[in-house]
Amino acid sequence: MTTYELLERTINNKKASGTLTAVYIASTKKKMDVFLVADRLSEDEYNALLQLME
Repeated sequence: MTTYELLERTINNKKASGTLTAVYIASTKKKMDVFLVADRLSEDEYNALLQLME
């Protein structure tokens, strides 16, 4: 499972259960920044995950 798939699944599960909080979003964005710099996420995947958290 890729980093993108794992994050996408986690975000969708949190949305479905109503536990997608501002604290989780801020924390996840910081982690995603690191993954983007380390080439674990592409820019398209990064942007798709940001849209998913809106």
